[in-house]
Amino acid sequence: MAKLSKVSYTAVTIVDIARELGISKTTVSSALHGNGRVSEATRTLVTETAERLGYVSNRAAQRLRGSRSQSIGLHLFPNSHGRNFYMQFVFGAMEHAADRSLDLTLLTENRLHPRRRSLWADGMLVLDPAPNDPFIEQVSRTGIPVVAVGALSPEQRGLVRGQFSGGQDEFTPIVLERLHAEGVRRPAIVALDEGVEPLWAVQAREIYLDWMRREGVEPLVLRAGFWPSGEEIERMVDALEEAGDVDGVLVVQQGVAGPFAKRYLERRGEAIWVAALAADPATEGGVEQLMAVELNAQSFGRRAAQFLTGLIDGEGEGFEWRVNREISLLVHGRTPESLFPDDEDA
Repeated sequence: MAKLSKVSYTAVTIVDIARELGISKTTVSSALHGNGRVSEATRTLVTETAERLGYVSNRAAQRLRGSRSQSIGLHLFPNSHGRNFYMQFVFGAMEHAADRSLDLTLLTENRLHPRRRSLWADGMLVLDPAPNDPFIEQVSRTGIPVVAVGALSPEQRGLVRGQFSGGQDEFTPIVLERLHAEGVRRPAIVALDEGVEPLWAVQAREIYLDWMRREGVEPLVLRAGFWPSGEEIERMVDALEEAGDVDGVLVVQQGVAGPFAKRYLERRGEAIWVAALAADPATEGGVEQLMAVELNAQSFGRRAAQFLTGLIDGEGEGFEWRVNREISLLVHGRTPESLFPDDEDA
């Protein structure tokens, strides 16, 4: 397992802001928390300085005295609500938190209305980070252990204590090869809309493009949101008909492969091979030419939370890395196939 040098964290405190501005820490506290008699000009100056220095209100003084919140946080990717994978992951994290008598705090994000928030927890899981995710930068300043779950940019690796990879960079080429073995010669990819892609989805799309270049075949990238409408699915089927020689589809987001395959069959009167990088049994039932990756999300969430609490307890040194290898490939009418039969968590 690769390790990097140990990361040193320094939390910016109210005292630092007071020293920077040459005013009392009481004035700084009143300005930041909206109490006391503080002029609007002072409040603005303090707020701007706090943001510039990277201050996050997280009861840092209590941490430094050795107290703990007895909780861990889980930051969910925007628009993740409602997808089965995310809900099951949360349940798994809750199981481990309950075993340790810890609370689990869920944090959400609204990209249209970003905000600063109090981050008081003993550690934080950041699920499906975006490229150069601003939340990772924010929470890293608190000094608590942070575990990124999913792909992570090299620039942000120094900001976290650990990474629990979903394994998509390893199993996406395997899925493409399985499609090829079924006779698919020119698969399209249904990717997420630009601007809402977590980093793992960006990487999956890049892996597809590289694979198509090696095969000497022209790629076809279709875009859709987390919850594509019937009209969006119709447009994607139209795009396949227009392309003419597309004979398979790789679908990035969960819950889209089944509806797409069913609509294609209704329109064309024939099936097409569709592969999903995240299985969704609720929508994929009865589709014969469909393969899907079962990520075992509940177990994944439980093991990610266990990894985080180990770091909180001081296990290991420097940057720690794990890979989710409890993954199988489901194909209609066949026995599930482990994609990593000889491996354990790396």
